[in-house]
Amino acid sequence: MEVKKGVGDVMNQLAMISDLLGNVNLTTDSVSVDIVLGSEDFDELHEKVVQRRGFLLLPKKTFNMVVSGIKFTFKRN
Repeated sequence: MEVKKGVGDVMNQLAMISDLLGNVNLTTDSVSVDIVLGSEDFDELHEKVVQRRGFLLLPKKTFNMVVSGIKFTFKRN
């Protein structure tokens, strides 16, 4: 059974991932993560991010967020 959680949970998880990637024992210029979602999941996350972060407009096919210096790109499959 899949449990859907709010955008706050997703943001907490992205923060944890950012911390882990930021502490990788490598010298990097930048780190980015691409996350490809199905249409339904993309729409759900997109709507929650717009509401929570107060953005007026986010593109409907792809959008980016930077969390602790790590760029996350969310794409619609």
